[in-house]
Amino acid sequence: MAMKKTAKQLPTQNEFLQTGLVPCSLGSPCLQDTLCSICTCVCKADEEVVKIVHGSICIFHKECIMSWFSSTHRMRGTCPNDRMELFEPDRLTPQQIAAEGAPFMDRNSLALIGRFYLQDAKHRLHVFLRIHNDFLTTDEIVHDWNTSVALREMLEEDVRFFRGELASANGDLEDIRVEFQEMVEAIQTELTRAHAKYVAAAKEAITSLRFRMNWIRENSPNQPTNTLTYYEAKVEELGSLLSSAYLSDQRHLARSLGSLSQQINVLGRKLCSQVQPDRNLRNAEHPGLDEEDLRMLEVAEQLRQQTNGDDEEQAEGGASLN
Repeated sequence: MAMKKTAKQLPTQNEFLQTGLVPCSLGSPCLQDTLCSICTCVCKADEEVVKIVHGSICIFHKECIMSWFSSTHRMRGTCPNDRMELFEPDRLTPQQIAAEGAPFMDRNSLALIGRFYLQDAKHRLHVFLRIHNDFLTTDEIVHDWNTSVALREMLEEDVRFFRGELASANGDLEDIRVEFQEMVEAIQTELTRAHAKYVAAAKEAITSLRFRMNWIRENSPNQPTNTLTYYEAKVEELGSLLSSAYLSDQRHLARSLGSLSQQINVLGRKLCSQVQPDRNLRNAEHPGLDEEDLRMLEVAEQLRQQTNGDDEEQAEGGASLN
């Protein structure tokens, strides 16, 4: 039976919670050593971990994501990673609002409110640093940049807020102006550093994709030319976006790199299952191989051996039947 929809064509909170959280299991595994972006801790195999599948796959501790969904945050009906709308959140009760705001209810002190914003921003920056410092490989850096869109936007909002307060002449905030300025500088520094790290990783990823496509073309004389041309064109299209200043182009690049890499890997593995990998690629005349390229060669050898083993088993089975 189809779920009832709201005017925004979103399920209710209860409807989403019944079907929208997929437990990680043997039948539906999650990536190993994935970081829960809410608590910034690694999701371990013996913990209750769930994933939200909505174009991309976002993974959280169940306790963490349920706390987010039941919070008073105005965006609680969205994925905390990329702000994809998931459901129409239930209306908050006065008791929920009072309980959430109780520690910061002294509205007569603007300085106290300012310190609350500082505390909130410091937590977001801590989460951002933890995520970006933990992921080191090219694929992980690109994946993290794609799934931390909402967090970066919130940090940018923090910068705008603190700058606005610094530009005001409110005397009640004099004692924390220095802290506001330090927070603005810290956020800007880390956003700039993370962006530079991402751009370098994206360039490296595109270089690796070009190398893989060259290898596939050289070692696949029977592969349809239009298929190879299509993927080569997709790689060059993403390469042209590296220097684009448009936010839409940058987001398209981040979203597309991972999926295109997977598609090219599948293409390479299909080839590797049919032809003997060229061992000369490991020689010094080909120094550009990265870990993914080496893994591709290993997969090729494993697939070739597995294919030969299956053929031998079938032959033995046929002989025994005779």
